[in-house]
Order: sequence, then C-alpha cells, then structure tokens
Amino acid sequence: MVNDRKLIPVYVFSLFLITFGLARIVVRSHLTFELLWKGYRIHHFFFGIILSLIGGWIALNQDGSKWIKAASILYGIGLGLIIDEIGLLLTWGNYWARVTYDIFIALVLIFLIFIFLKKVS
Repeated sequence: MVNDRKLIPVYVFSLFLITFGLARIVVRSHLTFELLWKGYRIHHFFFGIILSLIGGWIALNQDGSKWIKAASILYGIGLGLIIDEIGLLLTWGNYWARVTYDIFIALVLIFLIFIFLKKVS
C-alpha cells in the first residue's frame, strides 16, 4: 500500500494540470463567468489565492491523511487558477502572454523532478 504522504505531490500536480487546462478551455471558448463586486471584476486568480491559503492552513494545522489530501486538492486547484492568470498580472492585461506558458512549463518540470526524486529516494 502506498503512503498517502507520498501521493501529495501527485495530487497537487494532477489538479494543477486539470485546473489550468480547464481554465484555458473555458476562456478560449468565450464562456464568461464574471463576478462583479462594487464595479470591480473579480478574476479567478483571487479564488486561486483563497483556495491555496485554505489548503496551506489546513496542511499546517490539521492532522490525518484525509486533511492532508483535502489540503493538497485545494492547493493544486488554487495553483492552477493562479498560474492561469499570471501572465495577465505580470503584463498588466495580456491574458495570452508567453510568460504564462513559460511559468507553467517551469512548474511542470519542477513538479516532475520532485515526484520522481521522491520515488527514487
């Protein structure tokens, strides 16, 4: 039986990929889910921050494999939402900026290194 703790990077990585991909598909298909608050558009980047903060708090303050699994799920989804809009934030408005894909590829490589190094050691 595989230890749940060893699967945490796999959960985070998988949900990061799925969330990033789904966010790109939704935006590309021009489906709009705009949330406005006092005249400001709330981007899904902010939901990513909130989910990542909740996931981090759970990971730091709760014990048990169910809590750790829940934290990794929230963190992976949050990270996907953040990275999806990172180009928009860094370029002040270009959602399709190349920097988004550069950061995405860098994170994918980092995740793969951590996942495979943990299995080897």
